[in-house]
Amino acid sequence: MSDDWIPDLSKRSGSIYETIVDALRRDVHSGRLGTGARLPTHRRLAKSLDVSLGTVTRAYAEARKLGLINGEAGRGMFVAPQSAVAEEGYPSPGESSGYVDLTLNQPTIDYRSNLLAKCLADLAQRHDLMRHLEYNQAPGEERHRQAASAWIEFSGLRVAAEDIILCNGAQQALFASLYVYGEPGGTVVTETLNYPPIRRMAEMTGQRLVGIDVDGEGMIPEALDEALRRTHARTVVCTPRGHNPTTACMSAERRQTILAIADRHGATLIEDDVYGAFYGSGTPTFFELSGGRTIYINSLAKCLAPGLRVGFLVAQPAQISRLMQPIYNTTWCPPGLTGEILVNWIEQGVIKSMLHWHKREIRKRQMIAHWIFKQYDFQMSRGCYHMWLKLPRHLSAEQLVISARQVGLLLTHSTAFSVGDAPAPNALRLALGRPATIRSLKHALQQVADLMTNHANANALVI
Repeated sequence: MSDDWIPDLSKRSGSIYETIVDALRRDVHSGRLGTGARLPTHRRLAKSLDVSLGTVTRAYAEARKLGLINGEAGRGMFVAPQSAVAEEGYPSPGESSGYVDLTLNQPTIDYRSNLLAKCLADLAQRHDLMRHLEYNQAPGEERHRQAASAWIEFSGLRVAAEDIILCNGAQQALFASLYVYGEPGGTVVTETLNYPPIRRMAEMTGQRLVGIDVDGEGMIPEALDEALRRTHARTVVCTPRGHNPTTACMSAERRQTILAIADRHGATLIEDDVYGAFYGSGTPTFFELSGGRTIYINSLAKCLAPGLRVGFLVAQPAQISRLMQPIYNTTWCPPGLTGEILVNWIEQGVIKSMLHWHKREIRKRQMIAHWIFKQYDFQMSRGCYHMWLKLPRHLSAEQLVISARQVGLLLTHSTAFSVGDAPAPNALRLALGRPATIRSLKHALQQVADLMTNHANANALVI
């Protein structure tokens, strides 16, 4: 293939420049464009496609950030070496074990990308790389905290580097917060459905969890007020957007109300915003609304890749030393090399491109889920790789999980997220990002829908 390449724009995937990038990715991964193939000049491609020069320039810039192409001064643009992965990608760990896993909630891994390889090659040129094998202490290196500040800004929150502690994922940040602001024998109030490890964290810190009802916007203010008045709890954990498992997102008005209730009862509000980068600056965080009186948690794992175990704990400077103690006493701080990956990707503009890719991938996967489950009641949110599928009364979530495993599917029903004694709703949380390919996801979701139909038909025959 020479520089006469013309992309197929019939599969529109957003704006024109995005569609050009997607067409380039398809042709590179399919082998139509081999390593080293010269691409048309900006002007030539713009003329061939009848688009503006700026559109092609933006498409080539995006493709370069994604590691698809390289530019050489005076020679033009060429296809960069790619990872040796077939068009369908590697199977995810669950698939390679014989199961398709819809239980583990994570962003999709683009196994064909060479972004990590390029980053590591850049780092390998550094003369001081070996120093990152030293112990790295909380709250983290200054340059890593600066990069963390830049990352958190993608979630719509501007914080100074000195207000950030680097942790081994958001899970450690949440544990440290519960350890510091809770007390043995005390009570923590949170949504009645929540991230399963929070139950184990409460047990480890000797605290009792009280779950309160949620609606389409998450935590219900009246339920929070009643729970705080009844239990005298001094700690509230809330996920205001992309709630796991329901995908609920709070409005700014609801956030103000929740914050006012927590303040009135003297409770510390811990905000879990691990999906924040997928939502951006549309709605202010609790931390911003409170002027920094709350605790804010973010991470890379849920928006970039689960193997990037870096979490960020944000608090006022006076609270930093208290929060560092449980970090010191457990794992000190994340490995320095992980922080260097973040710094490199921030400096090279890669983070923005990766988030853009993930948002498009979420849309693709949600469209498939929407079509397959269109006759059922479900919730999805634009910033979530998971969906909340509410089942009709005649279907049992527990029985569907058992039947699914028999055909090679792993599912999670609502009892895994249940907090407190209230009965769990009859629902499934489906993790759309875990299957490695769109094809495997579509097949898995169709299997779930077929199981639901079969169970419904079986129940209809019962007299």
